[in-house]
Amino acid sequence: MSLVLQQLQSIFFLSPVKEPTVELLARTGPSFYDVLIAFFGGLAGIIGQTRIDKTNTVIPGVAIATALMPPLCTCGYSIANGRWDMLLGAGYLFLINAYFIFLLHVLF
Repeated sequence: MSLVLQQLQSIFFLSPVKEPTVELLARTGPSFYDVLIAFFGGLAGIIGQTRIDKTNTVIPGVAIATALMPPLCTCGYSIANGRWDMLLGAGYLFLINAYFIFLLHVLF
């Protein structure tokens, strides 16, 4: 695992983004608003699943894109730049969002 992380860091060493932006930093400290985004993302996924036309996957895709992708992108940035403090916060936010989306799918 350590070898894989070292190789990823060496590949992403050429990245033009060296300093974390405001958006990246916002994904490292979960707040109540992040939980609401996950909640409504899960609700949108439920609405998408109850439609008669099951081939339309736009609504669950939007739920995933708004709740799960930003923390995962922050995790990738953190690994690439060796910012382990950011990785823990972004990983925690991803777990919170995934849990609430899952919870709404189970409850409804």
